[in-house]
Amino acid sequence: MSDVGELLFSTGTTELFGELVRGKGTVLVLHAHPDDEVFATGAATAFLARQGCRVVLRVATQGEAAEPGAATVREARRRRSRRFNQACRAIGLADWDQIAPGRWIDTGGTPAEDSLTSASVDDLADAIAPHVNNLAPKAILTVGSDGLTGHPDHILMHQAVTGQWEGPCRFTAPASGPTTSQQDTSNSQRCYRGCGSDRIG
Repeated sequence: MSDVGELLFSTGTTELFGELVRGKGTVLVLHAHPDDEVFATGAATAFLARQGCRVVLRVATQGEAAEPGAATVREARRRRSRRFNQACRAIGLADWDQIAPGRWIDTGGTPAEDSLTSASVDDLADAIAPHVNNLAPKAILTVGSDGLTGHPDHILMHQAVTGQWEGPCRFTAPASGPTTSQQDTSNSQRCYRGCGSDRIG
């Protein structure tokens, strides 16, 4: 069975999906690049959206490395944006955007100035935090610890999300919304790997 299939049907994750479908809540999907939302969490996203959940995506880069024929970074972003928008609509996302527009570039895993590959876990986590706080999601989906493909940007995303969730949680929802510290777990935020079954928080 594929990793995404394991996400959908493994013990524990099925429970999460049932809770989300019953609550029709918001699910936040976090990825490094446009297209990760398709091959890493696309099946889960489409399923949840069809069941009435509001699924929101945030990505860290604009996928510039996937457009080697583009003469400029601006042109690469323009080309990628068109396909990204089409994919997000196709899998049923309610909203999608950059984590920090223009901050990081996709360099295909090569360290460089302003590349996501060169970013620190803390910097990425700090950029993610306002999205979590504002959206107060019932769950967060991202890739597993191996990044699914071993891509350093994917691994960084996993670390930025789950590292903070397991430790002192900076992803604290507004006072009116659910928080990770609540004893009533039916209202607490959950973090699941996008390609695995381990519950993180």
